[in-house]
Amino acid sequence: MTASPAHLSVLQRRAAELARPLADEDQTPVVDLVVVAVAGRRLAFRSGSVRQILRNGPLCRLPQGCGALIGLIAVQGSAVPVADLHSLLEDAAPDAGRPLIVLLDGPAPVGVLVDEALSVLSLRAREIRPRPPGSPSDSAEHGVTPDGVVVLDAETLLANRRLHPQPTSDQFPAGRGTHSEISGER
Repeated sequence: MTASPAHLSVLQRRAAELARPLADEDQTPVVDLVVVAVAGRRLAFRSGSVRQILRNGPLCRLPQGCGALIGLIAVQGSAVPVADLHSLLEDAAPDAGRPLIVLLDGPAPVGVLVDEALSVLSLRAREIRPRPPGSPSDSAEHGVTPDGVVVLDAETLLANRRLHPQPTSDQFPAGRGTHSEISGER
């Protein structure tokens, strides 16, 4: 049985419609976010910056408060610094009682303490609203999702000066040398 020219025309039109991309198909890249809770706030990191999530195990505390740094943990045979995320984002006292550590990937991994790992959220990059105007330029807050999750930039967070405290004069008592003498700085 052969199709009539009218029937062929209908089939060709349907085939062309099916082959065409949908008009509302979004080509914006999808972003996967690891959502965590810290002191009642919902925060997120891009999944590519999270190496792993660990239970807060034995923490070797650092002597003499070191900014947001709380201590070190052993991860696969390496010592990894651990910071209190709440302390990094606000001027609050560190809290080593948080049960989980999110290990952020970077040139040198750093763990941050969180209360809970909530979910992995996938959304379009355009759905992340930029941080509010007037935010400090060194803020780790990259943007906000439609449901109010604050998206953090791990690279900016890891560059935070509270993770790299400078020694004070009371840490180098008389007779033991100054910071520059001990570190070799001139």
